[in-house]
Amino acid sequence: MKKYLCLILILALVFAISGCGAKDDTVKYKLMFNDSDFESEKTEYAVGEKVTVRYDIIATDTDYWFSSDDVEFKQDYDGGYVFTFVMPDHDVTLNVESRNSMEYVPDAMGGHNYSDEAVIGPYGEITVMIPDNWEAEPVLVDEDKLMYGLYGLILKPVDAEDGQMEIFCTDSFGVCGTGLSEMVITLAGATARMGTYDDHRNWDFIIFGDQKPQIVAQHTECDSWTEEMWDDAYDILNTVYFDTDTVEGGIGQYIPESESDAIAVMMSVTNVTPTGLIVHFRQYDERDTGDLIYGEGYSLERLNEGTWEPVPTIIEDWAFTDEGYTLPAQGEADMETDWSWLYGTLPSGTYRITKTFTDSNRTDPNVNIPAYPLKAQFIIVG
Repeated sequence: MKKYLCLILILALVFAISGCGAKDDTVKYKLMFNDSDFESEKTEYAVGEKVTVRYDIIATDTDYWFSSDDVEFKQDYDGGYVFTFVMPDHDVTLNVESRNSMEYVPDAMGGHNYSDEAVIGPYGEITVMIPDNWEAEPVLVDEDKLMYGLYGLILKPVDAEDGQMEIFCTDSFGVCGTGLSEMVITLAGATARMGTYDDHRNWDFIIFGDQKPQIVAQHTECDSWTEEMWDDAYDILNTVYFDTDTVEGGIGQYIPESESDAIAVMMSVTNVTPTGLIVHFRQYDERDTGDLIYGEGYSLERLNEGTWEPVPTIIEDWAFTDEGYTLPAQGEADMETDWSWLYGTLPSGTYRITKTFTDSNRTDPNVNIPAYPLKAQFIIVG
């Protein structure tokens, strides 16, 4: 009898030990939200179960902050915010706070007064709010004051010894992966990519959204900036607004037809207006050519529903003069072009100008002199 009693006690002990720490999949904990726009497949999850939550109701001109006192979560963006985490052994609440990014918040920048600063270009208007201890300089298209980009704002603290932050519009922004770490953040009410090279103390660039053209922030020579200045800079970036409905001016756009490898020449345009522009030529490499000759002549085309059509002239009898100009070997040249006499004032649209080069080495009377047409694209808006 004692043997059986001992065996029963041992078995009971084994069952008790094996039961300790066993995961009870029947126990589930609640997933709760402070906003009805959160979405999840279920409202209760077992311990260790992967949880995915979405927040897709994204308003314009609105900044969002997501938090939880109950769990650490991963935040991504794919057109809406996506949060993932593993369910702990207790209930979890996800919270969202938001505010109008264009709303005046008196203490948001250390109690300073602030003002709107803006720059308008052919792709849209960039606007930020800056405190009164910062200064801003708008940079228009073709002013060549920015490190990078087409147009934008140069911003700096008034008390800084040197350095500046630039917020600019660009049709492309390439980054190198060497020593680069990136993270997705929420800034100015949208998703942004923050990049840092070589473990620098502060970010090196921030790309806002994924639209084209892009809005990008960079800085240079800011080693003397204090932590307060960097905090101000981030607060300023949190007010960036890009209005694509407010446009003005014109700008050149690169296309493959802008260069000819046969003569190693590239053509571009600047100072675009409805009545003219400046054409730039550059021979970027050595070629077995003689003098490269170009003249006054050109033609204009306008893009109409995917088809390039000649721009009609406003006069019937016209001709270009016969002057010939030489592009120096591996050199550059500019030509101002005013078409108001021939095409008038152009309306908004996408255009391209064509100019032609000839090679002075190809003068054999029995051989046709080859012509090298180059095209530069540009837009006019507003």
